[in-house]
Amino acid sequence: MGRISNVPIQYDDLKTLEISKFKGWGYLKGDKAHSFEVSWSRNGQKTASVGCCININERKMQLNYWYNGVSCYRNFLLASKPSNLGNGEVYYFVCRKSNKWCRKLYLYNGEFVHRSMIRAYYFSQLVPVKERGVVSLYRKSINYERLLDE
Repeated sequence: MGRISNVPIQYDDLKTLEISKFKGWGYLKGDKAHSFEVSWSRNGQKTASVGCCININERKMQLNYWYNGVSCYRNFLLASKPSNLGNGEVYYFVCRKSNKWCRKLYLYNGEFVHRSMIRAYYFSQLVPVKERGVVSLYRKSINYERLLDE
């Protein structure tokens, strides 16, 4: 029988939905509903996908996905407020569990939730203070090598 893991959950390892990407893809414009798929991959292999349907007029988003062999259909409300720059609106998801407005939802235990509903850490919180400089340099060198390969 297995034991419960004591490895902390990191936000970087969770799958996310970001409202800014939806805006960049043009799904928050117009009067019609937009249906599309968001997928995640690792090392070129597709690991998960979510079917999304956004209706800006009704301020709703529907997600269709599979989690541990169970089909999940979730409805989320979309909220907005005027931009502080005076040009347009800033859109938010409304978390179904906490009712908090957020710009990023995290997939945790089969539900997309606000980060306050998860006991998790950012990578930098798990690195000892004395090693943060070395880790930062290492990450920069990896990113530099990746850019050279492209």
